[in-house]
Amino acid sequence: MFKKYGRRHEQLGMLSLGTVIDSALKVNMSFGIVAMTNHCEKLTTSAPVMSWTPMEQGLVLSCFFLGYIVLQIPSGPLSSRFSAINLLSIAFFTAGILTCLAPVAAIHGGYQGLMVVRFLTGLVQGVVYPSVKTMLSKWAVPLERSRSYSFVFGGTSLGSALTMLWGGVLAETWIGWPMLFYLSGLMAILYGIMVFVFGSDSPEDHRSMSDCEKQYIAKSFGANGADSEGVPTPWSDILLSGPLWALALTHAAGCWGYWTVLSLTPTYLHKVHHIKWSQNGYWSAIPSFVNFFMGVILAILDDKIQKKVSLSKNISRKIWNTLAFWGTAGALVAMSLSNPGAAAALGLLSFATAITCLTNMGYLMNHTDLSPNFAGTLFALTNSFANIASVLGPLISLTVITDMKELSEWNLVFTLAAIVLFVGNLIFLICGSTKIQPWNAPKNKYVVDKQPVECPPPNADRINQKRFSLAELDQMRRMSAGNALRHLDVAEILEETIEEEVETTTNKT
Repeated sequence: MFKKYGRRHEQLGMLSLGTVIDSALKVNMSFGIVAMTNHCEKLTTSAPVMSWTPMEQGLVLSCFFLGYIVLQIPSGPLSSRFSAINLLSIAFFTAGILTCLAPVAAIHGGYQGLMVVRFLTGLVQGVVYPSVKTMLSKWAVPLERSRSYSFVFGGTSLGSALTMLWGGVLAETWIGWPMLFYLSGLMAILYGIMVFVFGSDSPEDHRSMSDCEKQYIAKSFGANGADSEGVPTPWSDILLSGPLWALALTHAAGCWGYWTVLSLTPTYLHKVHHIKWSQNGYWSAIPSFVNFFMGVILAILDDKIQKKVSLSKNISRKIWNTLAFWGTAGALVAMSLSNPGAAAALGLLSFATAITCLTNMGYLMNHTDLSPNFAGTLFALTNSFANIASVLGPLISLTVITDMKELSEWNLVFTLAAIVLFVGNLIFLICGSTKIQPWNAPKNKYVVDKQPVECPPPNADRINQKRFSLAELDQMRRMSAGNALRHLDVAEILEETIEEEVETTTNKT
């Protein structure tokens, strides 16, 4: 029973809810700023309208990501060595309070006051994704990895869709656009409390999980499980890793394209295609809804393909990533060349946003491929570059656009995003890798009771014949054997052995 549904799925569901709320806290400004500066439509609300220039609006949109970058790198090692759950709880609770203060800052402090609040919100939210990545390396078992990652990271798209959907409704209430920030802020506060009470850093720490499910998870991970306790972070090796730099550039390109499209879609539909504010939320939400459901369905399909078809992780990651990046780029180029009407533009934007869900099975899984022990740290590093791109994308776009109603200027923005996506995926195809890196654990050492000791060489004959008992495999996991054996490249052999043993054991039960 626990194989189909267990406590691990509850933890993954909670992480998915976290990415939904995290996304809502980011996107509420992309949608809210249109209502804040909407001088054209008469809304029966008490909320004031701001007279901000396009550049000032761009600064407000971008300063969140400036704060987001600051704690990225420290949060990776912190979430790996200490409690990722506590980091998540503190981050959401604090971000929720700051989001509730955003309307006050905008009304009484102008765009400068709002920039300060958004910078601080980004600062505390910077720990969220590295912490989520660390937890996924312990909770998402290999046989369910694609669907787990898509379900959790798909929350980003679902959060965007829900925010845009309720944004139009909330903007028409008596309170007006501030209600959008009050609601998302309250949700973050409640989630921070919930994750502190019900969250667990690892299966071993879970209070109500059955021993059978704990054993299943441990055997599923086997030698490639994440266990960074007592292992120092190999910073020099990480920073000199070619596959990591390729991943960082790919991550940055993906965020440039994604956030350029997502943050500017409401403004584009309103200014160019004259879609009324009251309808803007519904139209802007469609691409993100499609992204979420398409991502979950394709992830389940990918897991089934991995079981039945002999397709290497390297090929699988690059196929999905190519479809995502170059598919999005193609849609943006089509928009630039065709000058579409409102319906066609919405269709192309929906496709461009929806197909990015395939990155959940592409580069977003690559951090764990390269280093299960330091997946959170790697994500923090690459996400730092990605958030610089997230700042530059919308900011440069709004610098290019001098007249929000001029279609030719929007076409330049879409073409630039398409070029960035094309180059980013090309780098991943040529330089990307899915092999566990040698620095995943200290050279020729393993950890026993948090003390490093010499690791004896393994028996190569038994490795090649895959003659290991489950007890031996579990011992190898604790010894970080996947890295000690790197010269024999046995990590994938061990994983195959574990999957066979787990399938046999589960079928008997």
